[in-house]
Amino acid sequence: MKTRTKFVIGGAVILAVIVALSLQELQKMTVFFYTPAEVIASPEEFEDKTIRIGALVQQGSVDWNAQAIQLSFKITEDGKKSIPVYYAGVKPDLFREGQGVVVEGKMNGPVLKPINCWSSIVKSTPLKLNTKNQKRNTINQFCHNKSEVSRN
Repeated sequence: MKTRTKFVIGGAVILAVIVALSLQELQKMTVFFYTPAEVIASPEEFEDKTIRIGALVQQGSVDWNAQAIQLSFKITEDGKKSIPVYYAGVKPDLFREGQGVVVEGKMNGPVLKPINCWSSIVKSTPLKLNTKNQKRNTINQFCHNKSEVSRN
C-alpha cells in the first residue's frame, strides 16, 4: 500500500472519530426534559436512566432538613399525580412550593433520586431595563449559577 493511501485512510479514521465524539457530546448537551405525566405513564421506560423532569413543586409537600442537608418534595403538573423526589444537597435559592423546578436524576421505582435540582421563578418583569446594573440584578435573580451570567 502506498504511503499516500495510508495517510488518507488514517485521516478518514481520525475524522470519523472526531465526528462521532462531537455528536456524542452534542447529544449530552441537549437540554430536554420530560413532564411528570410522561414518566408516570411509562415508568419502565425511564427506570435506571438519567432524565430531567420539569414540573411544579406540589403545595404542602416540601420537607427541608437543614442539618442533614436533605430536601424531599413532590413534583406535579396538575396537582393530582405526582412524583416524590429525595434530594441530598443544598436547597436552591429560589425553591418554593408552587414554583417551577427542573430535576435531573434517576428513577428508582416510583421515586426520583436527583443528581441536580434547579429552581426557576417566572414572574413578569419589564422588558425595558434602564441601567446595566438593573439588567445584571434581574439576570442574577433568574440564574441559580451566577457564574453563567456574562459580565458584558
